[in-house]
Amino acid sequence: MDNLRLQFETNFFGLLGFTKKVLPLMMIQRDVGAGVEGRVVNVSSLAGLISLPLIGAYSAAKHALEAISDALRMELWDKNIQIITINPGSIETNIYDILKTKVDNIIANNKHSRFIGSYSKYFIKRNSASLKPSVVANVICNAISSPNPKQKYVVGSTKEKLAVRLRPFIPDSLFYPLIAKQIRQ
Repeated sequence: MDNLRLQFETNFFGLLGFTKKVLPLMMIQRDVGAGVEGRVVNVSSLAGLISLPLIGAYSAAKHALEAISDALRMELWDKNIQIITINPGSIETNIYDILKTKVDNIIANNKHSRFIGSYSKYFIKRNSASLKPSVVANVICNAISSPNPKQKYVVGSTKEKLAVRLRPFIPDSLFYPLIAKQIRQ
């Protein structure tokens, strides 16, 4: 429960709190500037579009961010303020060093978990397949500067992008074993 609360504080409430502080200022600027456009760019995750095993708390927080971003788009539809989400896949950061410590603790405290081997393999595999942070930074810059930005930018490998596009059409009975197999390899 503590991990879930921490994930929501970091990945949902913190972002939402900041947006709540900034939106009134954006509304004033928009009114004073007679049509000045505003943009809120939320960095979400592919895990906000497809729940992933072993990172359920993170996926839940990012799904919540997707939901609030969708709601804000509707609430601000006539205010010329755009809500944009960036959905990166695995990015080369020090998160895997941080996660290694957490995974080591999970393994030490859950010796009977059927996921012990999967945790280690999953995080090592994800780190080796990560994108450079500059790729995501370039997408964010494009979202900010584009005259006609998309509402959502999916950033990842071809395999990750394909999974996001096809997920609505793949029955759970096929999708779940396919994903589960990935973490056990």
